[in-house]
Amino acid sequence: MRSRAWLPLGCFILIGCSAPGHAESSALTARGIVRASIETTISTELIAAVESLPFKVGEAFKTGSILVTFDCARYNAERRAAVAEKDTTRLEVVANEKLLRHNAIGGVEVEISRARYQQMVARVEALEVRERQCAIKAPFDGHVVERQIQPFEMSKPNTPLLKLVNHELEVHLIVPSQWLNWLRRGASFTFQIDETGATLRGDVTRISPVVDPISRTVRVIGLFSSPHGLVIPGMSGAVLFTTPEG
Repeated sequence: MRSRAWLPLGCFILIGCSAPGHAESSALTARGIVRASIETTISTELIAAVESLPFKVGEAFKTGSILVTFDCARYNAERRAAVAEKDTTRLEVVANEKLLRHNAIGGVEVEISRARYQQMVARVEALEVRERQCAIKAPFDGHVVERQIQPFEMSKPNTPLLKLVNHELEVHLIVPSQWLNWLRRGASFTFQIDETGATLRGDVTRISPVVDPISRTVRVIGLFSSPHGLVIPGMSGAVLFTTPEG
């Protein structure tokens, strides 16, 4: 029966330490959690009733897909009224310029009418921007995580409507700051998922530029480099690194 080799008392609980006397490269482990590289909440500036929410929780969407539409009849009417007023002020400018050529009006009156016209042009542009918000399109490929409003409900300015995540998955982990002696961008690791038991490969893409002075840890983010199947944000597991020899 083999005798059991005891590990040094100073070993971190998150780190796999090699037995005393071993000078070769050693495997170090830390806990990691899967996150989407983009997690966002969609909101609106409009006060309008929701007409449709095509995607339910858990459903996937493509970039440009319509996520929410609103009943914007009132906003459409306001834009049409502003366009009509803009056309009226343009006619006033034309008429005043003709009068000025015949010395029947002063130059100040012409400038005032031109300024009024430019003001209406800007108002129409602002209303057109608001009208485009009547349909919210997906900014990326992803999934709906949560719907915080339902069809026919009235939206309020800056109130969350949908929570979304994209399809690019990252592994986030906290490691001892001593690892910065050897850990670099591009370092490879394996990640064994608790929920499925699957083992995936990945590479470190970002290392936080700040060390937590209390816990003496640093945040590290990696991306999967091998194909993955059922992996979704929130899954966790063990991340295994192999330190360089020496």
